[in-house]
Amino acid sequence: MKSTSNYLKPKRNKMKLKDPTKSGLRKKRACLKCGNLFLSKGPYNRICEKCGLMNERIASSTYSVSEKPSSEPSPLEKRFYGLN
Repeated sequence: MKSTSNYLKPKRNKMKLKDPTKSGLRKKRACLKCGNLFLSKGPYNRICEKCGLMNERIASSTYSVSEKPSSEPSPLEKRFYGLN
């Protein structure tokens, strides 16, 4: 019977480690919002610092929760649902 243990062991002398500078982690990329080039932190980082801060500011200023629900539907709701 053949031994299968050789198939499970990786050939360490043939394995090469990737150089982190060549793997595309940190390089200049174009921002997806403004198009300017910036030094990204990795392939997941596609928006520059300036546009990222603008996104955070907009997101934090647009969300609100009402203390009590209004009994009267808004004009937009009336138009959308046809409640004339």
